[in-house]
Amino acid sequence: PGARGVELKVRSSSDKPQTLTVEMRGTVIDKRVLSDHEWYTLSYSIPPSKSTPVGGEWLVLRVDPPWRVRRDRRIFGVMTRDLKWID
Repeated sequence: PGARGVELKVRSSSDKPQTLTVEMRGTVIDKRVLSDHEWYTLSYSIPPSKSTPVGGEWLVLRVDPPWRVRRDRRIFGVMTRDLKWID
């Protein structure tokens, strides 16, 4: 609850470009196209809040389009790593 920021790395494994939309507290804070297989560091500050919303604070990553590996029924978004909450 005391975090003032968040940092993470993202990477697409898709063979086509994917649009990554980042939302915080229900508001879109970033949108970017991932068109290669490089790792990208995303860093965001978390604005102060007078109260915690019902269900807590949420950081949401939405990926369009999701992708599927041939002969696999699972649906994938993007890879993430190194998530850090910054105090």
